[in-house]
Amino acid sequence: QETENITIYGNVGTVTVDVNGGSTAKEVAASINSVQGTTGVYATAQTRMNISFPDQASATQDTVKFNLYGKNDSAIQIAANVEFGVTSGRSANLTSLAGAINGTTGKTGITATLDVTKSKMTLLSNEGYDIVIEDYELINLAAPNLVASGADRDLADVGNSISVTENLDPNTVQV
Repeated sequence: QETENITIYGNVGTVTVDVNGGSTAKEVAASINSVQGTTGVYATAQTRMNISFPDQASATQDTVKFNLYGKNDSAIQIAANVEFGVTSGRSANLTSLAGAINGTTGKTGITATLDVTKSKMTLLSNEGYDIVIEDYELINLAAPNLVASGADRDLADVGNSISVTENLDPNTVQV
C-alpha cells in the first residue's frame, strides 16, 4: 500500500504524518490524534455507505443475503426479506433488511437507517471502520443487483456507485 502524507495545521503547531493509502477512517483519525499534543487537532471518524436496488418491471420480493464486516474480523451473515420497487410504481421497502443489520450492531459496529421512502438505506460506522459487504445473493431470483455508494454528511451518494452482482464479480463492496 502506498504511503500518503497528511499535513495538520493546528492552533498549537503543524505536523506532517504518514498514513497508509489503504487506511480506514479510524486509522487516519488515530494518526491525527497521535500528534494532538503538537498540533492541538483532534479527529473523529465515521464511515457511510448507501444501498438501494433498481426498480423491477413487476412486484417482486426475495430474501437478500450477504456477509457484513465492520469492526468484526469474521463474517456476520445478514438475511432479510426485501420488497423490490416497481418501475413507475411503488418504492422498494428495505425495512426488514435494516432491522437485520441493526440486530448485529453490537458485533459489527454498523447501524442502518432508511430514507423517508424506505427504498434507500444508509449504513453507518460511527467508529470509522470500513464497511464491507461480500457474497451478495438472493434466495429465489437472479436479479436485481445491489447498488452501493459512499455517502456524505447529508447521506447523499458520493463517488461512483458499484452494482454488486449475485455470485459474480464484483460481489464485494467496501467503503
